[in-house]
Parts: sequence; C-alpha cells; structure tokens
Amino acid sequence: MKKVYVIGSSSKIAQSLEKYLPEEYTRVFIGRSNSFKLPNFVVYNGITDEQTVEDLSQMITKDLKNSPGIKEASLIILSGVSTHNWRESFLVNEYLPAKLSEEFAQYISRLGVPGSISLISSTAAYQGAKLAYATTKASLTGILHTISRDYKNLVRINIILPSAFESGMISDWDDEKRKSVASNNYIGRLANADDIASAVEFTITNKFITNSTINMSGGTVHI
Repeated sequence: MKKVYVIGSSSKIAQSLEKYLPEEYTRVFIGRSNSFKLPNFVVYNGITDEQTVEDLSQMITKDLKNSPGIKEASLIILSGVSTHNWRESFLVNEYLPAKLSEEFAQYISRLGVPGSISLISSTAAYQGAKLAYATTKASLTGILHTISRDYKNLVRINIILPSAFESGMISDWDDEKRKSVASNNYIGRLANADDIASAVEFTITNKFITNSTINMSGGTVHI
C-alpha cells in the first residue's frame, strides 16, 4: 500500500490532487470541511494551539500503525493562512509543517519504508507581503534543508513555490486585479489548482528529487 496524507483539504489543490495522484496511492484527506466531496475524508477541527498540531500528528501516526502492508507514505501540507496575526501565522504556516514533517519523518524512518513530504510555500517569502505571512512562509526553507539532511536516504522533502493562483486567498480580487497580476509573470495568466497539484504529484512520484524548491511563480521569482 502507498498512502498519501493531504492536510488542508478545503484547498482547491486537494480537489486537483484527487485527479492527479496515480490510482496506486491511497489518499487520506484531512480538513475542517469536505466541500469538494473528497473520498477518504477525515474531519479535523483546525489548528488553534500547539496541542492541536500534536493531536494531528498523532492521528496520522496512529493511522499508519493501523495500515498493514505500507510500502510508501507521503505527507502533503496544503494548510496556510495569509494574515497579519503573528500567532495564527506561526501556528499554521511554520509550527504545523515543522512539527508534522519532523514526526512524520521519524516514524517513516522507523518503519523503514520510503517517504516523502511536500510543503506549499509562497513567493511572499522572496518578494515580501504581510510581514507575518512572508516571514513564516520563508521558514519553510529551514525545514526543507534540515529534514532532508537529517533523514537523507530515507525521506524526501520538497517545497512547491507558487505565486498568486486561483484559490480562496484571492477570491476577493476583481478581474482587473487578476489581469494586472497575471501580466507581471512570463506565462500571462494566473496559475490554477491543477498547475500546483501536478507539481506536487511530481515531488511524490519522482524518487530522485529532494531538498528542492519547485518554482511555480510563472518566472517572477529567481531562486
């Protein structure tokens, strides 16, 4: 069995991942609501403090323990908030991916099966935005390099770096703003959830990529 845990299933990327992930991967979608009617959905009430992050990590570990015949396991963290609130930004954008990545990598290593972790960053980490958001998204680079170093040959970890794309975060943008932002990249349109999901799928299925950032900024950021 190859199992994939998707954290933050209210994201449109989760809906696209259901389509892009090969059938051999058993998906487990975890989130507060299942508006996209995703299969194998597990309700989780959200991140409010450090304990809720720990509870989520333990829930994933418990599910792995109860999944006989695991041959491969992957963790995809889609959750993120764009806010000026430092506490919320820290919990969701920084502490959540750090804690889950570390404990997932530890458990997968003990199992002795291949594992992968995919994180969603933002061009805000390179270009600036709301300070709390940009700062906490930038922290993912430290998680990337540390996990890849500490669990080399055991767990692969990669970052997807999107610019603004069609998602709930830009739902309040009018057509004029969408066109203006799109005109600043080298593709001429905003990315959509399928674009990002296909990049995530690549980090899971390509077994030779790790400690890497997949640039999905449409050419606006140079890494």
